[in-house]
Amino acid sequence: MEHIFFNYSDIIEEIADRYELKNLSEKTKGLRENMECFKLRFLFVGAFSAGKSALINAILKRELLTEDQRPETAIASELVYDTDEYIEAVNDQGSIRCSIEQADEIDVDNYDHLVWHIDNDFLKRHKDRILVDMPGFNSGLKKHNNAILKYAGSGNAYVLVVDCEDGAIKRSIGEFIKEIKNYDNNIVVVVTKTDLKMAEDVEKIKSSVAMSAANLLGRNVAVIDTNKYDEEASKKAEELLSSIDASSVFSQEYYSEIYNIAVSCLSAVEVYRKSIDLDLEEYDRVIEAHYNAGKELSEKLQKEKKALEERFRGVAQAVLCDVQNALYNNEDALVSSLKAGGKNFSVTVNNILRPVLYSSTRSYSESAFGKFLSEFESYYSSSVENCVSPENVYATVEHLKETGNKITALSGDAEKANALYKTVITGLSVLTDTVAPWLELILIFLPDIIELVGKLIQSSELKNKVKSEVIPQIVERLRPEIENSVQNIKDQMLEETVAQIQDMINNEAEALEQAKKTKKVRAEDINSRLCDVDKDIERMTEIVNSLA
Repeated sequence: MEHIFFNYSDIIEEIADRYELKNLSEKTKGLRENMECFKLRFLFVGAFSAGKSALINAILKRELLTEDQRPETAIASELVYDTDEYIEAVNDQGSIRCSIEQADEIDVDNYDHLVWHIDNDFLKRHKDRILVDMPGFNSGLKKHNNAILKYAGSGNAYVLVVDCEDGAIKRSIGEFIKEIKNYDNNIVVVVTKTDLKMAEDVEKIKSSVAMSAANLLGRNVAVIDTNKYDEEASKKAEELLSSIDASSVFSQEYYSEIYNIAVSCLSAVEVYRKSIDLDLEEYDRVIEAHYNAGKELSEKLQKEKKALEERFRGVAQAVLCDVQNALYNNEDALVSSLKAGGKNFSVTVNNILRPVLYSSTRSYSESAFGKFLSEFESYYSSSVENCVSPENVYATVEHLKETGNKITALSGDAEKANALYKTVITGLSVLTDTVAPWLELILIFLPDIIELVGKLIQSSELKNKVKSEVIPQIVERLRPEIENSVQNIKDQMLEETVAQIQDMINNEAEALEQAKKTKKVRAEDINSRLCDVDKDIERMTEIVNSLA
């Protein structure tokens, strides 16, 4: 699929340049650069001390990553191929460079993740792959939350590392597998430390793990076993990583963008073709009408912000309801963790709420915004009719809907049916920046809430306290933060939609300007030019239809 997308981007850029559609040409070049830089990340996830770092060292056949990090100092580490070996420590402000030997001197509290540039045969053979050693489930909660949310939904595959001594997939790992389904559905499993078990026991454990994973994901999952002394570890890993369909991940990552650009290009060229029949004096009026249409649509969207705000107030309430239901559905786990101590309770609440906050905020935001755009569509149609002939302008909102529908079909996942407008929703990477602070807030106020419980030790008393006071307190403490953040998401989605509409209008106006220039040449040249235009329309129609 990659070569098809690259071929389409070449054709779109060629046609955009021919009609001097500068904005569209720049977007296409940017998309191509992003596609060229695409690398599939394999996130090695599992409990602390499950053997993730040892497994990566075995794959690389090199003792590189420290295997005995303290949980609270763990940080995500990306490994990439490079002939020049060094480490980048990355945060929002940029990065610093240090030698491999200085790894232990890096103050990881000041950085989001590390990038290890390594000269290694395995990484050299797989330059389009990045191995990521993730913090363990039971690492410092803030670090684990940030690491999980940083990579959520950005075209990754998960390598779930299960300690052979556990004998099966523990409940905490099972819950995490369910959570992963909210982000990406590409998972393989490695059972580690098999040197500590008899061969027949290893096979039983592998079978149990495979069955549990299949039940949780609703499909069969590739499972291998290995240990740090396994000379075949690198070969096994190579086969396992190859089982992930990188082409499918690539398609899902870039489909919406290439489709939307193709539709926009076809729209502009068709406007060019139809406007050739206009008289010279009509061009200025039609061009002005295009710009006026874009301006009026943007102004209308801004005026309708109040209606959108009402919808998003409903989003906040729906998210809070899901939070409340998730907590009540896990009362027994909350009670058990309270008995075990405050830290265990914080871990339990965090792990219950992280997937709920992420998936609920995303799905309700998409649904609310989708309904808003559908209602806005009728205004769009009447606005266009008042400004220019409807045949000369494609409905931008309809394009967004079409794109979303194609995404749903491509993913083949009914659960993603609400993702109607990925070109707008792409801006929801903001969710990562939204959910992480909510979780931090929870971790801050939980000690105060735990004090509500006092020294109750009877399970019945604890359960009543959790139900009547602890859960309501968590929900109410979160309410103002969620309400404010959801409104910020709404503003960003609205801003992105206005930009999408303006782009479409500008592309078509540029096409009209070029048509006006063409009109000034001799009649026979125009006829020749029209033949070329028709061919370009045919090429773009083929691309759009093939993606549809």
